[in-house]
Amino acid sequence: MDAKRLDERLGPNRLEDPSTTAVEAIFRDRTPVERIVEQLYGRRAMLFGLLAAAVFVVWIIGYVMGGEFAPEADAAGQAFMAEQAELSSQQSADLQDTRSSLAVAEGEGAFLRSQVSALSEDAERLQAALNESRLEMSILIGIYEECLSRLYPAECIASARPAAEEFLAEFYAETP
Repeated sequence: MDAKRLDERLGPNRLEDPSTTAVEAIFRDRTPVERIVEQLYGRRAMLFGLLAAAVFVVWIIGYVMGGEFAPEADAAGQAFMAEQAELSSQQSADLQDTRSSLAVAEGEGAFLRSQVSALSEDAERLQAALNESRLEMSILIGIYEECLSRLYPAECIASARPAAEEFLAEFYAETP
């Protein structure tokens, strides 16, 4: 059996880059903290010890910050908590009042909008009636002026009145 080289036995696609530059590049791109954590990850006992130490330090800091070592700090903490609770309840009441005021204002706004629309409809109706009245008056004044220019205006007016009323009745019957 002939001794073949590895790349000949596996083929050219099986072995990629035989140099170690790619591996070195990976280690160069990592930070020192990542390298330490990677090394610690291999040693589980040391990792658990560091984790336990970190939890203990956080617990001690929380215990100190919480005021358990100083009795006067506990009373101050209780007073602060009571103040904050009172402030929170006051803000909640203010917020509820604001919501109620907003709901009332929205209702008033809707009512005023409906009143404005009703008033605008009334104004349009009154404007149409005014226009009709002006037309009637202009027709009647035209007839009376024509009659006044004649010799017997009273008889002219008496005879013209039914014709004017008939004209107006026909005019309003044609309008929608």
